[in-house]
Amino acid sequence: MNTPNLEFDPIRHEYRMGGVLVPHVTGVLESERITDYSMIASDVLEAAKQRGDFVHRLTAMNDRDTLDPKSVDPTLVGYLEGWRLFRRDTQFVSTLIESRVYDPVYRYAGTLDRVGRFGDEPGTILLDIKTGPILNGAALQTAAYNRIVGADRRMGVRLTENGKYQLKIFEDENDEAVFLAALCLHNWRKNNG
Repeated sequence: MNTPNLEFDPIRHEYRMGGVLVPHVTGVLESERITDYSMIASDVLEAAKQRGDFVHRLTAMNDRDTLDPKSVDPTLVGYLEGWRLFRRDTQFVSTLIESRVYDPVYRYAGTLDRVGRFGDEPGTILLDIKTGPILNGAALQTAAYNRIVGADRRMGVRLTENGKYQLKIFEDENDEAVFLAALCLHNWRKNNG
């Protein structure tokens, strides 16, 4: 479901639609301090971010059947095992994996982690993968992506280094409105200094 004309610069973590810079979901949540990591030491935060990026790549390669097991860093094996356990327990099958999406109405972008199904259960699930605690901002993050893809349910799954997982269901119908309010404030601040 990658959106045509949506460009992503991974170094600057910037999204552009047709060459125009657009806000991205995690950037909005961070700039409006809904997701606030300011109390975490920068080296600790950077290590956590890198770990999360690596785990996202591992799980994506796993789901695409392109993962070479010998290439997995031993410090990340537990997270991968947690993902595999989650998939076995829930029979989760991905239909979208690490997909860049864009909302043409509100003009924001982002990369959702997964959309899929639990086995033969009806309905689609938008899933956000975390390697740390599932903070409140994850509910808004999934609501922002879900505005674009329209899944039936939103969830977060936390993978742990010991090969386990925790699942959190997001059901607050106000999550989308709260994200859009944050986006509006983010855009206002940007346009008004």
